[in-house]
Amino acid sequence: MPATRTPARKRTPNKRQKLGAAAVKEFAKNGITHTAITKITKRAGVATGTFYSYYQDKESLFEEVLAEHFAHVIDELEQGRNKLQRGDKYTDVPAQIGAIRGLFDTLIRVNTDNKDLFIAWYQYGYGHTKEIDELIRNHLNQLEAMSMDDMERSGTISVDDIPVLAQCVISLCLGMSQHIITTGSPSVEDAVLYVMRFTIGGLADYIGQGENAVKAAQLLSGFMQMSADKQKAEREAAKEAQSD
Repeated sequence: MPATRTPARKRTPNKRQKLGAAAVKEFAKNGITHTAITKITKRAGVATGTFYSYYQDKESLFEEVLAEHFAHVIDELEQGRNKLQRGDKYTDVPAQIGAIRGLFDTLIRVNTDNKDLFIAWYQYGYGHTKEIDELIRNHLNQLEAMSMDDMERSGTISVDDIPVLAQCVISLCLGMSQHIITTGSPSVEDAVLYVMRFTIGGLADYIGQGENAVKAAQLLSGFMQMSADKQKAEREAAKEAQSD
């Protein structure tokens, strides 16, 4: 007689995970300063004494959660970038547009998918401990380094200007993420197009002089085609929905 297999039990979050999830909810709602540890333990359904068996204080808990989350974000971005065919320089405009879009899309999606954690660090994270501040600064530096890499590969931007331009682009993505979370609009897809319109328009204006004028025109043309393709897909989807 064949042995009966016992159904696998659904894995339940451990106390450390419960505390982390509860803390993020409370930090996003009230900020770190105004969140008492008792609020975290109550939301987590864990005794307050248990909290101190894992963490020294709420800041050390936040440090652990942030470090894990930031590592996850960078890993997702790197995985997407590794799928692109990239040499020392982008050989064509579609490759450059694809790289720009991939970075913006992944970053904004990860932020909005983890909205409480994003608000907790982006809006309330600074000024609590030097360790938290350093985690946030390092994360921003990594994001800006990816954007700088894209700009360097374009071969059309002055090396001296790249750091400031990259900082502006990443700041725009983060600000758009916050706007989506707090207002519910626009969609992530539209947000990515908005940021790309700003970025590519700015790059085209920046590089659109002399021998780079053709490259600038190609960038704008490629972006306009991408926008047109999106609008066409939306119209076809709406048409199909009406026919159903």
